[in-house]
Amino acid sequence: MYGKFDYAKLKLFFLSVLWRSGASSQPFFKSVDLGPHNMEIIRKAILESNPGDSDFYATVLALFDDDQTWAKMMDTFPEQYDGIKFYRLYLVSERKPHICWLWASTDPHNFSS
Repeated sequence: MYGKFDYAKLKLFFLSVLWRSGASSQPFFKSVDLGPHNMEIIRKAILESNPGDSDFYATVLALFDDDQTWAKMMDTFPEQYDGIKFYRLYLVSERKPHICWLWASTDPHNFSS
């Protein structure tokens, strides 16, 4: 764990990145297709500052502190784990040699079941 974090703020940030990726017309995000139903659920959660519980659009964050500068050029892309669709998003820090991989579920329902 890297210190304390505010669950609500962090989860809302993740949801906003996922929503923005789905709303974007930029070619970089062309593989992100959340569909209108998921877009609306995520939009409402953001506007209402409601991050939901950990199963609501489950996210997994991995932090790597080795030099992975190659990841700066990787597009967001879909993956599936146990039949649940995720998008892998890369969040690169320019100030430190860190990269975060964010897997964000497109399933608003119970992830742990």
